[in-house]
Amino acid sequence: MNKKLLNIARIFLGVFILFLLFWRVGVDKIYDAFSRADLIFVLLSVFAFLLVVFISSVNVYILLSRIKKINFVKFLRFYLLGWVTGQVSPGKIGEFSLAYYMKNENVQSGKIVAVVLLDKLISLIFVGGTALVGFLFFFREKFAFEAILLFFGIVFGVIVFFFSNTGRTFIKKYILRKYSIHFKGFSKALNFFLLKQKKFLFYDFLLTALRMFFVVTMFSLLFIAFGTRVDFLTVFLNVCMIGVITSLPITTGGLGVRESAATFLFGLSGVEASVVLSAYLCNIVINYLFAFLSFFFTKNV
Repeated sequence: MNKKLLNIARIFLGVFILFLLFWRVGVDKIYDAFSRADLIFVLLSVFAFLLVVFISSVNVYILLSRIKKINFVKFLRFYLLGWVTGQVSPGKIGEFSLAYYMKNENVQSGKIVAVVLLDKLISLIFVGGTALVGFLFFFREKFAFEAILLFFGIVFGVIVFFFSNTGRTFIKKYILRKYSIHFKGFSKALNFFLLKQKKFLFYDFLLTALRMFFVVTMFSLLFIAFGTRVDFLTVFLNVCMIGVITSLPITTGGLGVRESAATFLFGLSGVEASVVLSAYLCNIVINYLFAFLSFFFTKNV
């Protein structure tokens, strides 16, 4: 299927899933939840959201600064453009577009891609590992143990594949092909961090933990805004499980899939579907409003 048609299909699939969810939960219940929303807590969740985006940019910056010295404010503009692209791409792979936006900064695109990839792998390890604990809490132990083995087996396999000569040769020859020239410096950057900059990878991990704390805080505040208090640990585990599910490129930005998973998982803890869906719809509005404003202002700077 043509790539453009596939992306359009993913958008429509996400909207269709969301429509079905609206129909099942009831538009009247969602409207009622919004009519009773506490705007103070919504605004507090927006502040937490801004902290999440800021910490995400710092995550990438501390790694990239080991390769190329660049003013943080200038970098933040490039990062936001990449972040906006990531919001409208399947699995948020569009965040790798940071390499495109920084093409005039005298740093090899392959090195930027390596930095973003390392940051994503660290996030995957943190979020995925926490999600597996969630499976252990909410589902049968045997399934959780098998999931843990499968997850770390996949992560280990991906890391070995990417960092081995065989893996890099395969990627260049069969995936990148004629575009491999645009990824020069990728392997060199990976080896540089793994051999000489391990402490900065650890800093990235700590910042990832801090970022996830504010992500969970944001959703906790949104639940309170819609009249429901949910245990912080429950929100933490569920958010991580949902993050793993929506990392699969099924729909654009995980639209529909994320809200369906949230409704099911939080429903296991007794949270009303209308409250969960309202909180996540509010989060969608915040995300895309910020994306629009970021694109508008950064493109005109």
